[in-house]
Amino acid sequence: MDAIAAQAGVQHRTIFRHFESKEELLRAFWPWLNARVGSSVKPTTVEDVSDGP
Repeated sequence: MDAIAAQAGVQHRTIFRHFESKEELLRAFWPWLNARVGSSVKPTTVEDVSDGP
């Protein structure tokens, strides 16, 4: 979460104002990423993530 906040240019606590946990952030991230790369597959395993875009 610290790296995400640093990359976004916000404080760590700002991330937690919008997302209660890392899992909540990832739940929001995957649909955004899939829409951006044109994929409709939601990863369910570590291999799905590493083999994805």
